[in-house]
Amino acid sequence: MTIRSVLLSALCVASMTSTAAQIDLTAPVGSGRFGEQVRALANGNFVVSDPSFDSATETDVGAVHLYNPAGVLISTLTGSSFEDNVGSGGIIMLANGHYVVVSPRWDDVAGNMSDVGAVTWVDGATGLNGTVTPANSLIGARAGDSIGRGGVQALANGHYLVRSQEWDNGVIADAGAVTWRNGSGAFAAIVSTANSLVGSAPGDRVGDEEPLILGNGHLVLRCISCDIDGRADAGAVTWMNATTGRVGAISASNSLVGASIEDYVGSDQRGVGVYALSNGHYVVVSSAWDNAAVADVGAVTWGDGNTGTAGLVGISNSVVGTRSGDQVGNSGVTVLGNGHYVINSDQWLLADAMPVGAVTWVNGGGPGTAAVSAGNSLIGTGTGSRVGSAVALSNGHYVVASPGWDNGATPNVGAVTWADGNTGLVGVVASSNSLIGSLANDAVGQVTALSNGHYVVVSTGFNNGAAIDAGAVTFVLGNAPHVDTVSAANSLIGSRTNDRVGSGGVMALSDGNYVVSSFEWDNGTLIDVGATTFASGSSGLVGVVAPANSLIGASAGDRVGFGGVTAISNGGYHVSSLEFDQAGTPNVGASTWVLRPDQRVGVVSAQNALIGLSASDQIGNFGMSELATGDFVVVSADFRNGVANAAGAITWLRRDGALRGTIDLNNSVLGANENGGSTLNFSHRASTDRTIVGLPQDNRATLFTIPPEAVFGNGFE
Repeated sequence: MTIRSVLLSALCVASMTSTAAQIDLTAPVGSGRFGEQVRALANGNFVVSDPSFDSATETDVGAVHLYNPAGVLISTLTGSSFEDNVGSGGIIMLANGHYVVVSPRWDDVAGNMSDVGAVTWVDGATGLNGTVTPANSLIGARAGDSIGRGGVQALANGHYLVRSQEWDNGVIADAGAVTWRNGSGAFAAIVSTANSLVGSAPGDRVGDEEPLILGNGHLVLRCISCDIDGRADAGAVTWMNATTGRVGAISASNSLVGASIEDYVGSDQRGVGVYALSNGHYVVVSSAWDNAAVADVGAVTWGDGNTGTAGLVGISNSVVGTRSGDQVGNSGVTVLGNGHYVINSDQWLLADAMPVGAVTWVNGGGPGTAAVSAGNSLIGTGTGSRVGSAVALSNGHYVVASPGWDNGATPNVGAVTWADGNTGLVGVVASSNSLIGSLANDAVGQVTALSNGHYVVVSTGFNNGAAIDAGAVTFVLGNAPHVDTVSAANSLIGSRTNDRVGSGGVMALSDGNYVVSSFEWDNGTLIDVGATTFASGSSGLVGVVAPANSLIGASAGDRVGFGGVTAISNGGYHVSSLEFDQAGTPNVGASTWVLRPDQRVGVVSAQNALIGLSASDQIGNFGMSELATGDFVVVSADFRNGVANAAGAITWLRRDGALRGTIDLNNSVLGANENGGSTLNFSHRASTDRTIVGLPQDNRATLFTIPPEAVFGNGFE
């Protein structure tokens, strides 16, 4: 038994309460960062990686261990050379219960080549004892191939993709490769054109981008820097069958490609470039596409999700711009729930010097071919209006947010315009078809869609009389156009200058209701106390943010809600307040669950929240996760454990309890070493209701089990 286990047992006896069980897995001799990554498998076994593991003869060969549910070691897979760092690329769980070990720095000793890279399949029940070798892994052919460097993507059917953007195609450096593998058993091979989709020019770097998984399970891969037939950076988007993969060099015969240099097919300013439609098909954005000599007109091309679409992007298969700099699709695509989609082009030019922006509805059932124009789009009316940000509603309709819209000579009034998702909307954004602001810089236009089809509009620049930037949040029914002006009569507003109500955003809850976060809200003379305010998703909330309708801070600078509001599946929510102060101790942080109506209003304190103990603990600063069981986990990377600053803590809450008080061993796994909190990681298995926590800075992994009852430990009620 470890010293830590003895201390834990003593604490449990002294508390005379039902406590959480913690079992430390013993790090094997040679371990360096045991617990770098942990995974709980479907069968109850646990995987623990240690890329810094030392063998008896070599440093940092790396190791990946498999344990049974009782914490007994089943197998260990290691490297054999200096800095093989086996497992450094991650442990990927497959849908069939097995897992894959990614080791991009693995060396091929027999070939005297460094950083060849290896990806190794492992049986989730029996594991794999021994070393990574060419006989049990997918490997590279040359030094620096770094197989798996781009990551491994697990597919829903149990198979997986290996991305290796630094793979060399013979003498062609960094051509890149994506290799599909069957996830039912071990596979040993060398990445090649015979088993992978590859690039054919230096720097193509196939595999640089994460694949898009369609609703039917198939895949779409981007290679925005691919050269095609000598056209540098023409770009390519390739469809791949999820059950068979695809092999060979990317070309116009198997991919959608650019016709000119630097078309960058598959790219937009969002960094997304390819969008999955709700009907199983997809669309490809190429906002830098050139129409012959007319540069950067942009194009958006529909792709068949069952077979893929190949050939050159052009006016015969795409929605395109007409002027140089139109950059059609530069703001991305908004996917509607009815299978259709909307193209966002906030750089679209009404005239050569007027970037008014355009939003264009397109039928998602097949290829769309048109030129974006005032005759088929919703457009702006003045330079800088930059219309081009549609938000999908859950009922299939959409709204267009234009915070930069000018109302005549009044700048940046902002507007939100409703559109029918079955037909779209053609015309100009105007006061006659939109919810608008009333003053310069109201900037109406930050939209949150609710789960019931309605929506909420945030206007942090709204002025409430003499209260500048008081902020306003306006509820709107989502089934028809809404023409109105944001005001105190139809919105939740602030009462003081710089309250900026809604500055923390709006969180849509699972039951259709919503929460407004206003972390800059002032309570009288107390500045930046912060508030979160619950509102009905069927009627909204009109009035002033106040202690009578909100969860608020106790002190100036508490900034309640700064850290985010997170929705919970049962309609409740979690409020993170990283800068909350306790009894004069700054930024201890507070993590508050709102599971019942009576918890929506009040002052954050140790009586209704999990709070930190030391200055700058910032409880919950690495987020909150809801487990498959409905329980919750809070990660606090900067929690101070005794004299160890930022040692970190991972804390549990049962779904039927309310967490309050402080962190301790009854409700948390605590880090022991300074600055180790940012490396904490965990994995939970719902079937066994057990969690494994990795603490690599401590060279430790801990199995954590909490009692089934709601009442336990010092931190729960």
